Formats: sequence, C-alpha cells, structure tokens
Amino acid sequence: MADKGHLVLHYRGGETDDGELGYYAAATAMMAFGDFVGAMSRASFGAGAKVETKVSSVSPTGSMSFEFLVYAAAIGQAALLTPVTASEIWGILKDSIRAWKFLKGKPPESIVKNQDNDNFGLTNINGDVEYFTQNITVLINDPKAGDALEQLIQKPMDQAGITEIEIEDKDLKDVVTVVREDRDCFTDISRDQTVIESTVEKALYIESIKFRDGNKWEFYDGQSRFSASIDDEVFLARINSGEPFSKGDMLIVDLYSEQKYSRGKLVVKHEIKRVKKHINKSEQLDLD
Repeated sequence: MADKGHLVLHYRGGETDDGELGYYAAATAMMAFGDFVGAMSRASFGAGAKVETKVSSVSPTGSMSFEFLVYAAAIGQAALLTPVTASEIWGILKDSIRAWKFLKGKPPESIVKNQDNDNFGLTNINGDVEYFTQNITVLINDPKAGDALEQLIQKPMDQAGITEIEIEDKDLKDVVTVVREDRDCFTDISRDQTVIESTVEKALYIESIKFRDGNKWEFYDGQSRFSASIDDEVFLARINSGEPFSKGDMLIVDLYSEQKYSRGKLVVKHEIKRVKKHINKSEQLDLD
C-alpha cells in the first residue's frame, strides 16, 4: 500500500491578503508543485519511482493554501521493489530548497565527492561549500525541476505580489520557508551558464586531428586526453603550407578552457589561442 503524506503550500502577501489568487496563478502553482515532486522522485529513485500528487483542498484564509496528498509507492519491477516513504520525499524537498537557496540562482562552481561518505560538496559563487546527497546534484541539473521552481516561487512573487511561501508537512509538523529576498535563487540553473574560465600555458602532445569534426585536434597533457580547436591563424597557416607534424609532437600553447552547464549537463570546451612552440618527436629525443 502506498505511503501517504500531507503537504500544504501556503502563499502569503500580495493578492492573498484578501484570500484571493488569480485562476491562472493558482493553476500554475498546483501543476508546478506536482512537476517538482515528480522531478525529485526521478532524481532520487529513478524513472521507476511511483509518486503521485493530488490536490485535496484549497483554503483562502487571509492567505492562499493548497493541500496536497503525496502518495509514495515503490521503485522497480516485479519482486525487486523498494518502498518509498512520504518522509523521504519530505526530506528531499527540504534539501532541494536548501540547495537552491545556497547556490543563489547560479550553477555550482564545483561539485566534489566527499571521500568519507556518499555526499557531494557544492561550492557556490561566494566560495562557500555545503554538502548534499547525490540526488540533489542530479536535481539541480534537471531543467524541468528548475522550470517548476520558477513557476512555483518566482512567478507568484512577481505577478501576484507574494512575499512569503511556506511548504508544510502536516504529519511531521515541519516547514520550509522562502521569503521574497530569496526570489532570485529559484530559477533553472541548468541553462547554459559558464562556471569556470581559464587560460594557462600548457605542454600538449598531439594524438590526432579529426578533419571531419571541425578540424578538432586530439591532445594528451600527461594526465588526460581531450579535443581542442586551434585558433592561432599563424600556426594554422604554417601547417597548411606544409610544416610537418605527427602524433607525439609537442605543442607549447596558451590553452583556454571553459566549463558550463548546458541543459543539465556539464560541458567542457578547450581552445588553443596561441601556439608558442612546436617540438617534433625527434627534437624531444635530442632534449632528453
């Protein structure tokens, strides 16, 4: 039998002072809440998680409140079923709100796994670090979750003058609160946003060149292999004029690297801005 939780979404301030909220805003809030609970469930338990959200009542009492029944069923198929509890859903929701507040509307500067447990350290734009479970790192990179929070929190504050939003677990007698000052935190942080940019001098070994892939060069830096474009027109002109090169040649370069989140995934791009020196394999042997 499904475990059932009772969650209440309270809007306060603005239009709700008179116990009113526009039809579109109310409908959007109810759908967004269900969408966010669904995104949490997928991030935490996988696509097989069965979590259903139903609106049980709407209460205009000097504020506007929507009561939801959250049915947490099971994960998996056939005999391989793992129960999902309503209290687990509540814990994930609380951590989600905490994560978005902490990140201040920007993707994390870095995500590093804690070697002592299964938590991940997220660094925000101020350089502060807080630890979250892996499901939260998945959730913050889900554009559907970010879109749902924008509809649930940002839009009512902007369009209906809401000053405070509270989500309450009636069974656990626990609440999380978002105030107007937190408004900008609740956005889709999975959109294309640069996280790290750097330009450093590096020694790279040529692995190959892919002429069918935008003339992407493959390099090895002594630790890892990666693709990079070369933007140095002078060096490219020398290559086009017949300057020989082969696998194992070394280039001393100014390497520009960019990391950004693009629709929920971390994408890394490398560009060589300047080739300072080209050392072929035979010259490297002479140096040794």
